[in-house]
Amino acid sequence: MKFGKLENIEGVSFTLPPSHPINDKILPGKAAAAPRVHVGCSVWSEKGYKGRIFPQKTPQRSFLTEYAKQLPTVELNGMHYYLPRPEVVESWKAAVPEGFLFCPKVPQFISHRRYMLGNPEMTDQFLLRLAALEGYLGPCILQLPPYFGPERLPQLEELLTFMPDDVELALELRHPAWFADSTAQNEVFALMEACGVHPVIADVGGRRDALHMRLSSRKLLIRFNGHNLHLTDYERLDAWALQLQQWIAQGLEEVFIFMHQPEQGNGANLALYFIRKMNALNPNLRLKEPVWYAE
Repeated sequence: MKFGKLENIEGVSFTLPPSHPINDKILPGKAAAAPRVHVGCSVWSEKGYKGRIFPQKTPQRSFLTEYAKQLPTVELNGMHYYLPRPEVVESWKAAVPEGFLFCPKVPQFISHRRYMLGNPEMTDQFLLRLAALEGYLGPCILQLPPYFGPERLPQLEELLTFMPDDVELALELRHPAWFADSTAQNEVFALMEACGVHPVIADVGGRRDALHMRLSSRKLLIRFNGHNLHLTDYERLDAWALQLQQWIAQGLEEVFIFMHQPEQGNGANLALYFIRKMNALNPNLRLKEPVWYAE
């Protein structure tokens, strides 16, 4: 993740901000009967997983199959830049077990264009790819560019209104005004609540303002950007585990957390650590722990 990336984290305060006060109105105040926590990485095609969550001699053609044996979800970054052929999408479904969830990023030809619905043919093609993932589709990440500010809220509303009801969206905001201007933030979160859109919280070193800690539904996506297994990566995940445990006790129903690392293979280490941490805090979650192969 390039957003908020820092080469040097010396002097950065990684303290997790408190839960936003509005969350007490979003959550019902009692735990859901069966809360779900999905821990994954930002890619499945990563040679650095060999000797970690992949056997050392895993061929590249088997990467998705091996990944899906170990972790229950993946952030589908590639769809942000290009649309895979329909037969490729079908091959993804064939490679994973029942219950595995892909979380695609909405393509840039929607999220990063002046008029978000300006290419109806390509938008229809994107929706067809999502339909092909039926049964294996988690929330789609709508990542707005850093230059998409509050003045463009009507365009966002038009897009959210256009999207089919059976496509779950999670919104990642990046323009600083969404976090500095409380009125703008209230307006976009009111829109999210009305449209059933979930929040994305980006935990990155260089943009601590994006750590808004605000919910719009009982479902949440976290994009966690670490620093190659620096001690602070683990300390930050400890804080997230405690915060999620609190929100789960208040009624948060579902969480997706995706591990990003400069060296992506290291994301597997953080996924294993976080799963163990969440299971220790809440044994009832019974999160499947990845099998770890000797490096």
